Amino acid sequence: MKRVLISMLLLTLLSSAVISQTYQTWRSEATSNSWQGATNWWNFPDPSPMVFGQQEWDNNHYTEQASSSNQDTWRFLFKSGASTVHTFSGNRVRFYDFGGQNPGVINQSSATHIINNNIEGDGDAGDPLEFDIQSSGGLTFGGTLNNQGSNISVQGSTSSSTSVTFNGAISGLGGFTKANSNITAVFVVENSYSGSTLVSAGTLELQGSLASSAVTVQSGGTLRINGDNVTVASLTVDLGGTVEIEEGKSLTVSGAFSNSGTFTIKSDATGTGSLITNGTIAGNIIAQRYVAGDWSANNSGWHLISSPVAAQAISGFTTAGDGNGYDFYGYNEATNTWMNYKAGGFEAWNGSANFVVGRGYSISYQINQTGKQFTGALNNSAVTFNNLSLTAGQGQGWHLVGNPFASAIDWSNVNWVKTGFNDYAKVWQGSTSSYKDVTDDYSNIIPSANGFWVKASNAANTLTIPTQARTHNSLNWLKSSAPIGYIILTAVDVENNMSQECIIRMKDESTDGFDESFDAPFMAGNAPQIYTTLENKALSMNSVPSYANKTFELGFVKNIASVFTIQLNMDNVPEGEVITLTDKKLNQAFELTKGLAYEFTSEPGDDPNRFLLHFGAVGLDEAIPATTIAAYVNNNMLYVLNAQGKVQVDVLDLAGRMVYSQNMQTEGISSTPVNLPAGVYVVRLNDGQTTRVNKVIVQ
Repeated sequence: MKRVLISMLLLTLLSSAVISQTYQTWRSEATSNSWQGATNWWNFPDPSPMVFGQQEWDNNHYTEQASSSNQDTWRFLFKSGASTVHTFSGNRVRFYDFGGQNPGVINQSSATHIINNNIEGDGDAGDPLEFDIQSSGGLTFGGTLNNQGSNISVQGSTSSSTSVTFNGAISGLGGFTKANSNITAVFVVENSYSGSTLVSAGTLELQGSLASSAVTVQSGGTLRINGDNVTVASLTVDLGGTVEIEEGKSLTVSGAFSNSGTFTIKSDATGTGSLITNGTIAGNIIAQRYVAGDWSANNSGWHLISSPVAAQAISGFTTAGDGNGYDFYGYNEATNTWMNYKAGGFEAWNGSANFVVGRGYSISYQINQTGKQFTGALNNSAVTFNNLSLTAGQGQGWHLVGNPFASAIDWSNVNWVKTGFNDYAKVWQGSTSSYKDVTDDYSNIIPSANGFWVKASNAANTLTIPTQARTHNSLNWLKSSAPIGYIILTAVDVENNMSQECIIRMKDESTDGFDESFDAPFMAGNAPQIYTTLENKALSMNSVPSYANKTFELGFVKNIASVFTIQLNMDNVPEGEVITLTDKKLNQAFELTKGLAYEFTSEPGDDPNRFLLHFGAVGLDEAIPATTIAAYVNNNMLYVLNAQGKVQVDVLDLAGRMVYSQNMQTEGISSTPVNLPAGVYVVRLNDGQTTRVNKVIVQ
């Protein structure tokens, strides 16, 4: 009898233990709102699952507080009654299995509950940590998650679209599995876990990296790249799997890349996705390319383009048959001719009906093109050109090449080979309808699928576009900022919002004369033309060892408009530099370094050599031209700015000897020839009220 009683007692205790480890439910008579208060729960001893929303009063009155100690439990179970958001915070919560049943969080409610505690798995590789969604609610994790070697699984039976978001980093030796087609799992930050990542159904969205995880996307699964410079260790896309790089977002695959499914790099007016692969590659990709087009605008929507994939048919970038116009051209340096795709001879010149890898083309569309895409195998090797032509009297060595990669490239990367080429490139900006100079430290990023101009300086030349130059940048077409020391003037067509840059930059290796390698010849677009002139050459970029106390001739040619401004980019002007624009047509000067734009009109037949640009102090906190006197020398002409109507001008050499003297009576700008040897001189100006001394350089 005693043995029977003992057996019955053990059975009762065991039964009680099982019951006590089945649920921890909230007491109606709870004395506080602390979710870790033992007296607030029925069946509190671990590892019973904590149940939320079991009773109406539980859902209505339960308020979470930050925990003051670590918590070990089997599961969080949100019953259907947990219809308001439960938010947890405080110390670490560790989930571990009980009786062979996997640990984790189950949500059977319509609310998305928030767990901000740091979370740990139990360290048993056979006990996956499961986040199970069984209704329309989701989960948000705000803390870190150490899987302790356990696999993490996002799964469930929900038929509603919902999400599980991880705002904290996931670490550990375990992996991650994403199941259920209606659930989207989101990784917000960079994760360091080293197990594999499997997307078997639904969507995994990466805003942060998986640099140590090999990723596989199976049939029915989607990997969405929605972050900047997301990195994965390797990527395999099975037949029926989908990968999308969102517009303006980027992905680097450090190891092997294999695609048998659908891989799309997306593009729209805001930007284009970017892909860099550093290992072996297999399979094709789709690289979309949004191209703005508007033939009702004066710039006609021209763009320079190239292909990031091999064997892309040019016909895919025409609009034949859809009722909208297009133009497609290549450039032949030997004859200085734009080769028209619609005309005979294009294919023979191009050597193929496809885009040639590394060659640039010029396109224009009647309306915006949102459906253009490159399809094929990624270009994943360096592209080299040897002995590109340098034809005197024709193209003068200009060649239209193209970025061959599915990412931007950096012109300043040290792995470029530019033997026999000048130190700059040019790209077309459709937004300004003008060409922009590309240098190592300004506008050095050339976007994906973007054509650009290079100029050969020697008939024996080599140009290599290296894979190491690939970089992530989301711009559709080139834009960037300039460093200190770049003096950038912009002429703006006020009526049509077209603009053209002109650059004067300090470069130690340059001279005051024309430097083939550093001084960029001007290329005209549809915007108003502005350039410096040197040795009868029009330059968009004039490189000098110093511009202190120097004067530059500035050319200007109007476009279809009549009203223009010239403005100075003040961000790049060295402190204390005073830059004055002299308008010889209107006989007036304007200090650009006061931060205002100079507004003027231009008419057909105006002398293009209309302006002078002078560097150096022209007054001490005085307005221009109201009470200022100043002088500078350019091309053996002495220019004097005189607001008073008369001024005594004395020119002295550095030894103090008078070498020129004259009394000028004209108000505004006066000029007179001076025949002085090259050197530094002092000009002393006296208008009867003020004496001003300027240093000038005669070259």
